[in-house]
Amino acid sequence: MVEVNNKIGQGAIVATNKPQIEAGNIVEEKPTYLTIDGTHIYNKVVAPVLPEELKTLTAGSAVEFHLARHFRALPESYKESLIGKEYKQYDPKDKIEKVITITADSFESALKVKGSKFDVNVPGLETPKKFIDFIQREAVKKAQMGELIWVDGGFCKKTYFTIELPQIIGRDQVVALEGLTSKQSASIEKQTRGKLLGDDFLVNYVKDHEGEPTNKIAVCIGHIKGEQAPEIFSAFPGKLAPEFPRDAQLEEQRNYNKKFWEEHAFIG
Repeated sequence: MVEVNNKIGQGAIVATNKPQIEAGNIVEEKPTYLTIDGTHIYNKVVAPVLPEELKTLTAGSAVEFHLARHFRALPESYKESLIGKEYKQYDPKDKIEKVITITADSFESALKVKGSKFDVNVPGLETPKKFIDFIQREAVKKAQMGELIWVDGGFCKKTYFTIELPQIIGRDQVVALEGLTSKQSASIEKQTRGKLLGDDFLVNYVKDHEGEPTNKIAVCIGHIKGEQAPEIFSAFPGKLAPEFPRDAQLEEQRNYNKKFWEEHAFIG
């Protein structure tokens, strides 16, 4: 039995697939997913997001420094405000949490990371700190309108959404293979992703591509169990993309994710 297209607010469609049962045995199990801006997000729905849950977001040096990678340039005064600060980061190789100090060199390296980038001096998005404030305001508005849903993320609950602006604000780091030139297609290389989850997956990377112009921002906010406030897990110019395929995923989810990444590439 399958129940499809139950609306939970604007822009979020839930397809709740129940197992088929024959002679008392489950013969097929299908995952639950949300469709957000045309992308399936497979997760168990937990509850609607309440506006008061988003009025405080955990925002520290780690979040700001991570978001800095999506900027082409930043004011010197802003960079100086973060240089010398520390944050904790999990090292998958040593399987321990390490303390990282932000340096001038690491800041410059972050700005040079290839991928989705904001255009310079977009009003209201000039720095990661202003970007965080912007995301919080937009998230509260969407929650007030009933557009956001918490889904089960295991150690946390997460909500996904996109913000659409009236003007181009940057470049998307994920591009469809179908629209590439012959030169770009010839430059495609495979690189491993997904190591943190223990499932290595080869993803397409294309060179000589600046990314697709976009007026959208993709956001994932998570609330880790035991923590007082939610935090921004990811936010970048462009559309939401499916997870990488993993062995632990149900077949429908794994096939959907695999097909998407076979037909798309990161800018490399």
